Amino acid sequence: MLNIKIRGNYLWWSGANLLTGILLALLGWLLADMKPIFVMAIVLIPFGVFNFWFIKGTKSDEREVQIINMIFAKSGLVIFTVAWVSAAFGCPFGVYPILSVAFASRGVYGFRHFRED
Repeated sequence: MLNIKIRGNYLWWSGANLLTGILLALLGWLLADMKPIFVMAIVLIPFGVFNFWFIKGTKSDEREVQIINMIFAKSGLVIFTVAWVSAAFGCPFGVYPILSVAFASRGVYGFRHFRED
């Protein structure tokens, strides 16, 4: 098992979200003939295990919880904007673009806000 101290280090969380978004987009494009549930399982199961391990090892203070809530709010706005622009230009909705943007935007906003501390 890795012996990395992660307590209170949300840069790891941000990196995992960004990597998950990139992997979903990349594997969704490369494995287009595979069923989406299998592609998502390849990426989301390791992310879920990391996220569970991270949350068990982290005792968030009130400031970190507020930043996480702000990150999820801004990420939701980015997801809504991408879905609206996709619909406006007649692009078909797919699970990969929306999930990729969701995870990647959480990672980017996380790096932005947690690096400023």
